Amino acid sequence: MVEKYAGNIPIDHIYNKVCQYASSDGSWNLQLLSSLLPIQTIDCIRAILPPKITKGDDILTWLGSHNGGFKMSILYGSIKEYDMLPHNPMHKAIWNWRGSERI
Repeated sequence: MVEKYAGNIPIDHIYNKVCQYASSDGSWNLQLLSSLLPIQTIDCIRAILPPKITKGDDILTWLGSHNGGFKMSILYGSIKEYDMLPHNPMHKAIWNWRGSERI
C-alpha cells in the first residue's frame, strides 16, 4: 500500500517524520522537498507552518474549545448552534416531500 501512495519517493524517505523536512531555522527544507515532490505539492506544504521539535509530540486537539480539550457539552453546543442557522429551503422541501419515496 505504501508503494501505491509514495509514488517516486525513495524508500529511505517513506517512513520519515514530517519534522525531518524542516530546517533548523524553523522553515521548510524546500531544497530537500523539491528533490522529492512536484511543485504543486510543495506549494500546498508551504502554506502550512512546519512542525517544531521544541513544541513536543503531536497531539490531537478539538478545535471547538479554547484549550483543545474535547468535551461532549461543547460538541452538543456546536451542534445546537448549527441547528439554529437558517437552512436551505430545498432541504426542508426534500424532507417534507409528499410524493412517492421511490422514483
